[in-house]
Amino acid sequence: MGRREITLLLILLLSFTAGNAIIAAYLYLCYGDAGALRKAMLGSLGALIAFFEILIIIWISNKYFKDYKWP
Repeated sequence: MGRREITLLLILLLSFTAGNAIIAAYLYLCYGDAGALRKAMLGSLGALIAFFEILIIIWISNKYFKDYKWP
């Protein structure tokens, strides 16, 4: 996994978390919905966890299955 792929994954992660924050701020300002703020923060946390899971899977597959010939 090269630097370009890691950069694209980081951009995807940041855009997802920024999108959650913008939507939550809009709902909070327009409707006074504080629950949306909590949901957006949980969504951002979920995105971070999923991102690190993907990195761990890629790291394990590169470390242990490098010589394996996939069908």
